[in-house]
Amino acid sequence: MFHNSHFDSKQLGTNRKDQQINSRKMSTIRNICKHIILYPASRSVIVKAGAIPRLLRLSQSENQTVRAQAFEALSLVGYVAPPKGRGIRVLCVDGGGTRNYAGDSIMSKFSQDPTCPKDGGLLCNNPTALAIHECRLLWPNTPLQCVVSIGNGRYEPNLEMNTGKSTLKEKVVKILDSATDTEAVNTILSDLLPPTTYFRFNPYVSEEWTLDEIRSEKLKQMQHDTLMYLRRNDFKVQRCAEKLMQQRHMHQKMYDWVKLRLDMIER
Repeated sequence: MFHNSHFDSKQLGTNRKDQQINSRKMSTIRNICKHIILYPASRSVIVKAGAIPRLLRLSQSENQTVRAQAFEALSLVGYVAPPKGRGIRVLCVDGGGTRNYAGDSIMSKFSQDPTCPKDGGLLCNNPTALAIHECRLLWPNTPLQCVVSIGNGRYEPNLEMNTGKSTLKEKVVKILDSATDTEAVNTILSDLLPPTTYFRFNPYVSEEWTLDEIRSEKLKQMQHDTLMYLRRNDFKVQRCAEKLMQQRHMHQKMYDWVKLRLDMIER
């Protein structure tokens, strides 16, 4: 009985010590994150002080919360982990206001989960070209594995030729349509990227929807239009899925492992 009590108290003391150590680690990492967000220019100083090797070691911690905090800090200091797939996999969703809602989280919080996609932003109505540019900056020597671009639907009404002068309202609408055109980017990328790498899905819809459309019958019509489009493009969907499922080569995994171990060494 004495031995059991002694063991339990010793184990309890060890657990408390571990909790205190993890608490200090999390506090330190949170302070680093807050400091970089408030003072972005300090990132280079923090990196020179040897933050990356230490954060990489913390990202291998058995404590899930410590790992998550370390991943967020690594993203803020600019450390880029290798892609999870055979190459770079890009998913882009066209802009649409209330259609691309992400909650109140700031972008850096998503990096706490290493399996969460990295690229995101609020700039272009079709951000595919911008996303590819960002990927080239993050992984300059890694090829594109698959680029998937998702549109919010295309509506092309049958317009009669208007021989009269356009009103000011009509001219403004044409300018806005031109500025928010998402298919121009698609046309360019279709010419530049191989068809086995680039996939654009943008269904034709039966009528023009407003951004705040919530009527159930209209939402059902959207679903119907999308299902019809997917059925007509089933082969394209299957090719895209096969491309996305290609796993990382063994030699790539070995290289990633060696690079991680080297990056964890303080110099």
